[in-house]
Amino acid sequence: MKLIIKNLGVLKDTSIELGDLTVIFGKPNSGKSYILKSIYSNLAFFDQANNVDLATIVAESLYSTIISISENAINGRKYTTSLNISEKFLESLTILRERISRSLLSVNETAITRDDSNLLNRIMEITKEALTSLSIPAVTYTPYSSYCVKKIDIEFSKGELTLSVEVSSIGDKELCKTDLSSNLISNINSYMTSYLVPAIMNKVSIAVEIPSVRFLSYGRSLILLYRENIKPLPYTKSLIFWVNKGSERIRSGKGSINNFWDLKVNVEKTLSVNGLEIPFLSSSLQELTAFSLAIADGRKSLLLIEEPESQLSTDYQLKMGLFLYELSKKHKVVITTHSEIILIILAILSHFKKEKEVVELFNLGKVEGQEMNVNVKIYHVRDGKIELMDPEKVLENIPGITDIYYSILKIIAKLSE
Repeated sequence: MKLIIKNLGVLKDTSIELGDLTVIFGKPNSGKSYILKSIYSNLAFFDQANNVDLATIVAESLYSTIISISENAINGRKYTTSLNISEKFLESLTILRERISRSLLSVNETAITRDDSNLLNRIMEITKEALTSLSIPAVTYTPYSSYCVKKIDIEFSKGELTLSVEVSSIGDKELCKTDLSSNLISNINSYMTSYLVPAIMNKVSIAVEIPSVRFLSYGRSLILLYRENIKPLPYTKSLIFWVNKGSERIRSGKGSINNFWDLKVNVEKTLSVNGLEIPFLSSSLQELTAFSLAIADGRKSLLLIEEPESQLSTDYQLKMGLFLYELSKKHKVVITTHSEIILIILAILSHFKKEKEVVELFNLGKVEGQEMNVNVKIYHVRDGKIELMDPEKVLENIPGITDIYYSILKIIAKLSE
């Protein structure tokens, strides 16, 4: 899979091909985060955190039709109709992509390709096929307001959404129409969020071999601390969703914490780690807890991780390099980083392909699971371009740190005269 960049902030006419683990490094404001956000915005409909938004876009596009349905239902007390929503669903994918892109990036003229074909076009084709072949059983909704609505049945089959409405009493017609329309929009939204969107996008995800997409943004420790009080924004929504989802899965016994970091997470009442509630944890442990919860459901994913070294001490950064390598055996991982330590560890693992020996020499603990080669791609972003670097070249001359190291040696030599 490749991101083709025509115009993305400071980046012009360049590209980046993803490996099992893709490492993007460079100076501040070089365009690293733009790459991560661009990948996410192009594939945001594969993130369950956006299911409600997708459903809302479709439901709102049906507003004028719903008003008409409400009027017919009031006149006849019972009313059933079918709406072909295939085109509106396809449009919602584009609207969501553009909306998230505008919220994260000032400019985003990019495309994701696979085998030199535009992946978005392929996703649209498969989504259309899924819409016309999928059927989901009817769900009955009782009104949250009982003014005049008795029940609403919603069913989906082969591109058509069937609505069956039953009105109990009329009273004020305008008030009843408002009440019924409000219930219809809410119930359509709920049906699509809970059943239709997950079913469609799961089919498409399998067909194009793109797993669940998650954007684990910078500021994980703060988000973990204040997730219940933070208004989810496009920048933080994905992380908040998956941290909460991880907690729910663990509480229900359907998820577990990766034991790499030896975190003892308790979610029975309030979230605690190693016997301490979240506010009393170190920033490092808060970061690691947020990471671990965000992948606790165990589902294979495309993980887009912004600065995984944030808040981590030097020894934790060493372990983070190995952790990312381990994650890449199951997930596809893309990171941006300023950490030369993570860069060095990943370059060593990629070049020598002796994982157990590296772990032992650096005293990083133990390798979890089967040892296997991971396709690590390391990119240096500078001067508006993206350069693929051989791991051996990275070890010979790490951009930035090598120059600083030589400068320090010169200063020490000068001071010693």
